[in-house]
Parts: sequence; structure tokens; C-alpha cells
Amino acid sequence: MFDKTAKKTVQIGDTTMEYVVFGRGKKNLVMIPGLSLTGLVGPAFFWAFYYRIFAKEYRVYLFDRKAVIPPGYTVRQIAE
Repeated sequence: MFDKTAKKTVQIGDTTMEYVVFGRGKKNLVMIPGLSLTGLVGPAFFWAFYYRIFAKEYRVYLFDRKAVIPPGYTVRQIAE
């Protein structure tokens, strides 16, 4: 369930966003943790363990915030 858990990266416009994928369920669950300036701190395995309750029923995608947030960006813009 967690053996190949690693942070991955996706291109979003002119920046990137890290995410973690884990679980063996047949349904997808996309999680966007609270808006934070620190992002997903720690190894991917930590997050898979922390949210393990979802791993049997779902394939979990846990997204971080964008890697580059311009000065003056609002919380609403980060959420979008």
C-alpha cells in the first residue's frame, strides 16, 4: 500500500505542484490540505501513513500548494 509512495510533481501553468499518491482502492479521493505557506513537509511515506484510513477504499491523491506563489497572491488565488 505504501511501498512505492513518493512525492511526484505536476506542471501547473508557469510553476509546479507536488503531490503524493497512495492506496489501492478502486475509487479516487483528491485531497487538498488546508491553505498553508509551508506545504507538504516531510517524506511522502509520512503522509501515506497519516491518511492510511483511506488507503483500502481509495486511491488517494494528496496535493500540495504551488511551488511558486507570487508576492501579493491572495488566499483565494492560492485556493483556485
